[in-house]
Amino acid sequence: MKKNEWGQIVESDEELQEESAPTSYVRMMVPVSQITVDPRVQRSALNIAKVNKIIREFSENALGVITLSDRGLSEKIALDGQHRTEAVRRLTDNTGLIDANLFKGLTLAQEARMFLDLNYANQPTLFDKYRVGVTGGDIEFSAIDSIVHRAGFTVGSDGANGTIAAIAALRRVYALDYPTIPDDEQDQYPNILGLALTLIFDAWGLDEDALKGAPIEAIGRMIRNYSNLDLDRLLDSMRRFTPTSLLAQAKGYSTQRGIRQWQAYGQLLVDAYNKNLGANSRVKLTNFANR
Repeated sequence: MKKNEWGQIVESDEELQEESAPTSYVRMMVPVSQITVDPRVQRSALNIAKVNKIIREFSENALGVITLSDRGLSEKIALDGQHRTEAVRRLTDNTGLIDANLFKGLTLAQEARMFLDLNYANQPTLFDKYRVGVTGGDIEFSAIDSIVHRAGFTVGSDGANGTIAAIAALRRVYALDYPTIPDDEQDQYPNILGLALTLIFDAWGLDEDALKGAPIEAIGRMIRNYSNLDLDRLLDSMRRFTPTSLLAQAKGYSTQRGIRQWQAYGQLLVDAYNKNLGANSRVKLTNFANR
């Protein structure tokens, strides 16, 4: 297995050489009318308040140098400086020039990586980092994105049914390792996140309240913490609740007990799972809330 300079897995020496090919850049004044934004390698939304602040306090000397990718055919993509570009665009009725480092020969993955590197001090939202990281071939984000799609969901910030916005929870559950996993289940469920999302889909479909951080993390940690967990029984326990009612109960339980919401969510599921099990049952689960 070979990786290029951006951490992507590549198939051959030729692909590695192509991905690592040197790029060139020039510094020049670029018409703002020629600059566009590709959402795959930029923030998902323009911060209008930030643009207005630049306009109010405008100083040409304070603009600095923006970074562009020249894709040819007069397509110049903003990798850093889209707010400054927009301010100049509005101040000059789209006729102004802006100082830019103009890179040529970047791949889409390199553009994404450059965006993240250039904005290290001015961090994008976690959703934007995720989205651009997938474009750039980030190993963790790309793996999570693949797992989410295989389970029947997507990652997004719009709150629509079937869309997961809880990226921090996805990352934490993705990082969990199985204590043990039967050999015959390794191909079907190679990771805890995939199994947790599969259970959520089977129990509740695309319901948006099933895709919050608390259910994802609670179910993931149940799989991680209980070697005697009966998955069919857990699924039956989940189906006793609607996602909305269980989330509401978890919020109240969390406040009452002073624990995290995912801990409360997990404890409620454990209580439902243990109902009618004898004290010596081999599948009975121990207390969850303090795990």
